Amino acid sequence: MYLAMPMQLVKNLGLDSNFVIRFIPYISHLPVVLLNDWFLWKVGKRVVGRDAARLGFLFHFFNRFETMHVIRTLTNSIE
Repeated sequence: MYLAMPMQLVKNLGLDSNFVIRFIPYISHLPVVLLNDWFLWKVGKRVVGRDAARLGFLFHFFNRFETMHVIRTLTNSIE
C-alpha cells in the first residue's frame, strides 16, 4: 500500500513511464531513510557526544554498502 498509492496516482495522471515507475520506490523510501538518519544523529549525540556522532554519521553516510544496499533491502518490509 505504501508504494501502491504513488504508483496509482502516477497511473491516473497518465505519467507512468518506465523511468517514473523505476524512480517512485526511491522517493517512497526517502522519508524512511531521512527518519533513520535523524534517529542515528539524535541517539549518537545523546550517547557518545556531538563530535563522535558527526564522525559516525559521516561513516554511515559515505559507506556505499549502507547507502546502496541496506536501504533497498531492509526497507522492503514497508512494501
